[in-house]
Amino acid sequence: MPEAKLMTGAPDRAEFNYKMAAQRLGGIGIHNAARLDPKDLKKLEELAKTKKLPVDFCASFDGVSLDFYSKVGSAKGHITSIDLAADNSILDKEKTLEGLVRLGAADKATVEKYRKANPDKKAIAALKAEITELETKIKNNQAELATKKQQYAAIGGK
Repeated sequence: MPEAKLMTGAPDRAEFNYKMAAQRLGGIGIHNAARLDPKDLKKLEELAKTKKLPVDFCASFDGVSLDFYSKVGSAKGHITSIDLAADNSILDKEKTLEGLVRLGAADKATVEKYRKANPDKKAIAALKAEITELETKIKNNQAELATKKQQYAAIGGK
């Protein structure tokens, strides 16, 4: 599962980098990723200062949920997990999926797996409406064609 470093930086910039990482997710339609408690942020800063390592804010998508988390070295701190299919606050799932690939948080195979498991109901309904409309037009055109054939035969056409 790919991991995208959304923001990385010194421990004293952790709060700013956290907000910027959440904003990058907001840019692809995920607006409810900002849930890091200030106490946890302080602990994160202290850990990074102690280990003399930068704080990374990362995201990864496994085909079901997006995980947003912090990392200091190999230590991971969970911020939030968002089930893309169940989260109704994400209005344009396709834009979000494309954004996850662009950020590096998902690969195309994972996104295709998600699309198969969670077909776009709005797109399906729109296509079904188009199909119904075309079928109606075809039936009307067939009726008109039959009428024209009768007229043609009536005036002596062969």
